[in-house]
Amino acid sequence: MDITKSGNIIKTNKVFNAQTVAYSLVYSIGLVVFLIIKQMLKGFGLSAGIAMSVSFVAVMLGLFFCEKKFVFAKSINSKPLKQALTYLFRCVVDFGFFKILDFTLNDMLNMSAMLVYIFSAILIFVFNLYFDRLIVFDNIEKAERNGNTKLYRSFFENRFVLLSMCLATIGILFVFMIFKMFPFGDTTVLRMDLYHQYGPLFVELYDRITDFKSFLYSWESGGGSSFLGNYFNYLSSPFSFLIFLFDRDQIGYAITFLVIAKGVASAGTFAYFLKKSFDAHSYVSAAFGVFYAFSGYFLAYYWNIMWVDGMIWLPLVALGIEDIINNGKCKRYILSLSVLLFSSYYIGYMTCIFSVLYFFVYFIAHKDFSAKINIYSEKQKPLKEFFNNKFVMSVVKFGFSSLFVGMLCACFLVPVYFILQSCSATSDSFPSTVEQNFNLIDMLSSHLAGLETTIRSSGDDVLPNIYCGILPAILLPLYLINKKIGLKEKASYVFLLLFFIVSFNCNALDFIWHAFHVPNDLPFRYSFLYVFILLVMSFRCLMNFKGIAYKDVMITGIAFIFLVLYFQKYPTNKISNYTIYVSLAFIIVWTLVLLVIKKGNFSKFVIGITVLCMAFCEVIVGDSKSYLFTQDQTPYVEKMDTMANAVNYLKEKDKGFYRTELTYLNTRMDPCLYNYNGMSAFSSMAYESYSQTQYNLGMFGNRINSYTYNTQTPVYNMMYNIKYLIKESSSLDLSDTYYKKIYTTKDGAKTPVYENKYNLPIAFLASKSIENWDNTEGNPFEVQEDLIDKATGVSNLFVPVEYIGTESYNANCEEVTQNGAYFIDEIEENTGGSVSVLFKSVKDGNVYIYVSSSEIENINYYWNNSTNTTFQSIAEPYILDLGYHKAGDEIKAVIDLNGISSSGASFYIYAYNIDDTVLNSAYEMLSLGKMNIEKHSDTKLEGTINAGYDGFLYTSIPYDEGWKIYIDGHKVKTFEIGDSQLSAAIKQGKHTIKLVYSPKGLTYGLPISACAWVGVFGYELLKRIKRTKKAQELL
Repeated sequence: MDITKSGNIIKTNKVFNAQTVAYSLVYSIGLVVFLIIKQMLKGFGLSAGIAMSVSFVAVMLGLFFCEKKFVFAKSINSKPLKQALTYLFRCVVDFGFFKILDFTLNDMLNMSAMLVYIFSAILIFVFNLYFDRLIVFDNIEKAERNGNTKLYRSFFENRFVLLSMCLATIGILFVFMIFKMFPFGDTTVLRMDLYHQYGPLFVELYDRITDFKSFLYSWESGGGSSFLGNYFNYLSSPFSFLIFLFDRDQIGYAITFLVIAKGVASAGTFAYFLKKSFDAHSYVSAAFGVFYAFSGYFLAYYWNIMWVDGMIWLPLVALGIEDIINNGKCKRYILSLSVLLFSSYYIGYMTCIFSVLYFFVYFIAHKDFSAKINIYSEKQKPLKEFFNNKFVMSVVKFGFSSLFVGMLCACFLVPVYFILQSCSATSDSFPSTVEQNFNLIDMLSSHLAGLETTIRSSGDDVLPNIYCGILPAILLPLYLINKKIGLKEKASYVFLLLFFIVSFNCNALDFIWHAFHVPNDLPFRYSFLYVFILLVMSFRCLMNFKGIAYKDVMITGIAFIFLVLYFQKYPTNKISNYTIYVSLAFIIVWTLVLLVIKKGNFSKFVIGITVLCMAFCEVIVGDSKSYLFTQDQTPYVEKMDTMANAVNYLKEKDKGFYRTELTYLNTRMDPCLYNYNGMSAFSSMAYESYSQTQYNLGMFGNRINSYTYNTQTPVYNMMYNIKYLIKESSSLDLSDTYYKKIYTTKDGAKTPVYENKYNLPIAFLASKSIENWDNTEGNPFEVQEDLIDKATGVSNLFVPVEYIGTESYNANCEEVTQNGAYFIDEIEENTGGSVSVLFKSVKDGNVYIYVSSSEIENINYYWNNSTNTTFQSIAEPYILDLGYHKAGDEIKAVIDLNGISSSGASFYIYAYNIDDTVLNSAYEMLSLGKMNIEKHSDTKLEGTINAGYDGFLYTSIPYDEGWKIYIDGHKVKTFEIGDSQLSAAIKQGKHTIKLVYSPKGLTYGLPISACAWVGVFGYELLKRIKRTKKAQELL
């Protein structure tokens, strides 16, 4: 009994028939159209209530005609007038259902509005189906008699694919309900990078499309960056456009919905792969689709939402490779790989490596190298005979198709390649020594249920996330001893599986898989490929279960029990008691199920339903402990209205080009979240050298791809075009010396907005000495001092504070007498030790401090007899503005030594006042040569400048070869200031300046892709002409 296959005879019943399937499709399309129209109308400024009403009327009108033409057309017995009147009555009833559910669920039970919409849609669907059939169209024919339509045949042929997707949907929603996630609560999938990075970028995507902005470059984050790079690294999935079914301030919900959609799609594509590859379409194939969707890869990386596209498209890429080998057809492979590369070029790169491996593995496993294409052909010339070989032609077609995919995608792959050259993602060196990443025995534990997922690359037990169900794990050794599966097939697939294991464990191969880069956490990002192969092998074992003896199942089950008991005694850090007991339970149950299958006493239906239900139970019970959901939607977007008020005020007040920042950020990409041009950035596509420069200037950052603004010095704000600051309530008051309050938001938050009195534009004239700017990491005040000194010749702007005392508690610290490095020893661990450094302001004005240490994390500051205080975490150090102080005011910095080793710790401390006289002199000098920006867009800046001397056009724009500078219409050579910022030489006199951006490589990639697309259209046109000609000949 082969439980992996089911009958192909089309059947119908009262639930599944041509009418219900057609109605379901029409209704689903209607829902999507309703959401699209609603969002478009809201985009045009209509209120939510009016937009919903208009959308409802439009969709109901469309549904009426669609039902009449496509659903009930064959047996309508009512008159048009009756149809119209009863349909209108039904629409009123639908609205009544919605209002009743809104009152019951929302007002009385305090459930989310989204649940009201979902339950309303379900109730209206069921009611409308029967009301329209029996009352509106008077269709009395038994629906189950109607199954002979193209749509229903397609549904029936793919019913288990749809079942797998439905079960995955229920599974994800069940988990979300447990965690009170959207749509059952306010919690979302936002966490870590998705919270700080991808979420704000999705908001920027939303803004760019609704505001018709360029996709090439963005001023919003990082002082300027290639949006094209961010788009193709994070946002280019076709699924991303589902966010437009939601409002901008529902971005957390929208991304949560994306996770659901992508998980469900993964189940569907894998079940479809099994159907097409093995002609296996059953409850079991649906169950394996669920195993694939809820694999350890998804559990660990669901929040790295762009990578999940790899899971979706991989089965179709593999199926395309099989099409090339089996049928000589390339279309599926070209289409699926192209879409994957578009969705995520990074995961697409890994899939390309897999494709080469899978091509040879599949051919060796299932074909003969000596097989001919045309076995009846007579002996031909050597060249024709060579190409008559199936393997040769398959290699040619596979190679040509792969090359063609590269040509189709060149329009974005080539520019992205050049963008990557300035990022940290391409700056790693190949490992000098070959090392193991983990213990191979420990890797076996990664197949157990209920594990803690691996997301960090450091620490013990860094293991790949390869769990994909206990049943597939049990079936894997049974595959190896299955007598019905040929040795050639076993050897091929085992080789591929072992190659992945070696790749996981070998740092050199792992480095290659990760595009010649050492990942910053999130290891083994290609483990979904291993999961795919393991599931394929396990499924093949079930297909050939006759080749397994009863005792083999028993022995394998017992062996797995002992393996789990071994890991109970010698656990990894990922294993808990929950892992042990859940795994044992499912091993026992799955072993019993396999024994029942082997006995053959039950029908396919009973066995199939059992496997499906067990698979569902495992992903619910075994996987729920692996999720971590912590972030609610409300706090993530609660400041959007306030920030929109402030930002819109500035945009209406000031039509020029400038940068704005918050004094304290919620996410690392608040400029994208709140739609303003800022300096903060967190992106793998960030310019690495610019990130290092920002770190050296005292910005909170990691030197490679992240830097975050906190209230900076007036020197920094002046040199980096910070014109406005929006003050967060958690930050200290801004000094009247440097900032002027110009606005307070009109909402309850009453957030103040300040204008920087020492603002300079994004470009201005600077001395040629600036090319010698020393921005070496160390004292950030010296870096800023050297920048202003080299730009103007003015020096001694920063004045050191006076240190007056050092006190140690449960530790010993040398006396702090000046800015510099100090060491703490004799620390008594776990005693709450601390070091207090006392210093005083030497001028009336703001005091700025920078403390860094690889061991110390927290510092508290006190002044005014400890009535004023603030806290700073220096895990990633940054300049802190301690506010205005009079000369002689004392400030105490208390360094917290909790958690510090008794062996000691070192720290660097730098604190300064500012000489306002020097600051004014520098500002006035630079203001004389500022660029007056007259026109600006995402990719262009135009203006004039009056250069008082021969110098350099200083800009705070990150250096990118895509930027071109034109002075008086002539293109000039650009170069880097501080190895990171765009600049060009400029002569004395009045000039027109134009800066234009076009991504490097776009001019190469576009023609290549254009040629490929011309080839596609030409090929399709020739095919159509040929078909037309053939049809005419037949006539």
